[in-house]
Amino acid sequence: MAVVGRGAPSGVQLKLRRQSWLASLTARVASNPMPDMPPPAMNPAAPPPGGAGAPPTPPGVGGGAPGQPPFGSSPVSQPVPNRGQEAAGLSRLAVVVRLMEETVPLLGVGSEPGQAVLKALNSLAKHVPPGSVPPGVQTSTMQRLLSQQQQNAPQVAAMRAMQAGPQAPAGGGAPPAPPAPPAA
Repeated sequence: MAVVGRGAPSGVQLKLRRQSWLASLTARVASNPMPDMPPPAMNPAAPPPGGAGAPPTPPGVGGGAPGQPPFGSSPVSQPVPNRGQEAAGLSRLAVVVRLMEETVPLLGVGSEPGQAVLKALNSLAKHVPPGSVPPGVQTSTMQRLLSQQQQNAPQVAAMRAMQAGPQAPAGGGAPPAPPAPPAA
C-alpha cells in the first residue's frame, strides 16, 4: 500500500478543487453577457416580462436578434425562378402578340371580335415590348410550335374520329379493306 504524504492532496480533494474551479469559471462566464444579448434572468421565480398576467409566448416567437426570424423558421435558400422557362414563355408570348397583330386587320378594328383582340393585345404587349425578344428566338419558337403540331396531328385526328363515334359504311356492306402497303 502506498502511503500518501501529508502535503499531497487525495483524489477526493482534487475532485472537489476541480468542481469548485469549474463552478467559479461558469459563474464568471455567466456574469459577462455577450454584447448583443440581454443579461439572463437571475431569479427563475420572477414573473415573465410583461407582468404576471401576460400570456405565454407562442413557440417560435422571440429568442433571436431583433428583425431576424426565429432560428429554423426559414429555409436555407429562397426559391429562385427558372429564368430559362421564363424566357421561353416570353418568347411564346411574343409570337402570340405577333399573331394577334396580324389577326386584327382580318377581323376589322370596328368589329366586336376585333375590339376584344385589341384589348387583349394591349394587355399582353406590355410584357413583351418590341425588340425585347430577338427575331431569331421568335422564329425558332414558331418552328418548334409547328413541329409539335405536326407530331400531334395523328393523335388529334384519332381523338376526333373517336369522338365522332362509329360510322356505318354508306353501302351497308363490309367496311373497305385497308390500303395495301407499298412494294419495297
